[in-house]
This record gives sequence, structure tokens and C-alpha cells, in this order.
Amino acid sequence: MRVVTGKSSVEVSAREFRARAAGYDALWLDIGTGDGALPYRLAGSFPDVLCAGLDPNVEGMAENAHRAGRKPARGGRANCVYVAASVEEPPGALAGAAQAITINFPWAALLAIVLGESDGGTLTGLGAFAAEDCVAQLLVNEVTDLPGVPSVAPEMLRERVGPNLAAAGFVIESCEWLEREAQVRSRWGGRLIRGSGRRVVRLRALRGTPPARALALVEAVSD
Repeated sequence: MRVVTGKSSVEVSAREFRARAAGYDALWLDIGTGDGALPYRLAGSFPDVLCAGLDPNVEGMAENAHRAGRKPARGGRANCVYVAASVEEPPGALAGAAQAITINFPWAALLAIVLGESDGGTLTGLGAFAAEDCVAQLLVNEVTDLPGVPSVAPEMLRERVGPNLAAAGFVIESCEWLEREAQVRSRWGGRLIRGSGRRVVRLRALRGTPPARALALVEAVSD
């Protein structure tokens, strides 16, 4: 598995990664993490959770990967890791590893996967990442004006996402408009909705009985 360390990356075996993850109460995987600012930020609030950002764009994650690798006194986060990979081709080291999974404001190819309109994969693939007990949360920006993309609303998202989540062993707990007063901690998400008037749909699904720290973390993403 390719782990980003800054401007470079290293190969980490499944055994090495699982040994590292074993030292934490839970593993959180942020799919399509972009610049990785969200895992870095929440790693400071959840030192007992291994916070992993996953994205195929190595350069985008480089700055925060470098920050995470510093000494703690200089802002380092030993519990923060960045993986260069896509949801279509999940690394074997992450198989069945995550107790919490988030996808925040997907766009382009990742949005097509979420909405079940991609030939490259579906949300059924979340089952490859998910532990037996796992919580998955989607934050999807209201979309009404993109050609070929259906209007995003709670009912539509539940209908589109539900079957693929069920195939991955998840049961939808809630799917609703996010309160406008809620604080979205994703930097990318904040840019999308700030001043736009667009609403956000939050879908949360459970597989088994997720640990308390996993539930607390996904709640912190949009509180």
C-alpha cells in the first residue's frame, strides 16, 4: 500500500499497517480526502483513533502528510496517515479495517460512484474497507444544475444509495437535510456551500455495532 509522507511516498505492507492500527481504538477512513486537511484536524481531537485519508492524488495530500509526520511539538500527528489509492481499487491492507468511513462532498468520478452511475464501481465497495462493526457517513452537496446528474435530495439519495449499502452489509440509520446551523469541518465542503444557499444531505448507515469512538468521530465531521 502506498503511503504519502510528503512530497514522496513509501510502500507499507498489510502486516505493518495492521500492526500500527492495532494500537488505536478505531480506524477512520476518509474517502476522497482531497488535501487531507480534515483527517489532520480531527486527528488532534481524537488521538485514540487512527485517522486515514484516501485519495489517488498524491500531490494534493503532500502538505498535510508532511505536517502529520513532524514531531508532536511542531504539529505532528502520529495517528494520521495518507493513502494514495482509489475506492475503485481498495488496497488489501485496508480490507475490513475501518470502523468509521466518510465520504464528504464527492464530485466527478466519486459522485458518480456514490449515485450508482459509474461503470468503475459502486458503494458496494465500501464493504471491502468496512470492519464487521462500522459506521459510514455521506455528506452530499445539493446538486440541481449539472447535466446528467439527478437532483440530490434525501429521498433520492436513499433510493440510489440504499441497495448498494445493503449489499455491503449496511443499514441506513438516517438520511436527511443537514441543519443549516451545523458546522461542516470539511474545508472543501465549506467552500462549496458557503454563501451558495445550497443545502447538504447527510446519510448515515450502520453495519453491526460500531464502537463509540467511531460514532463520535463521524458526528464531529458535521456537528
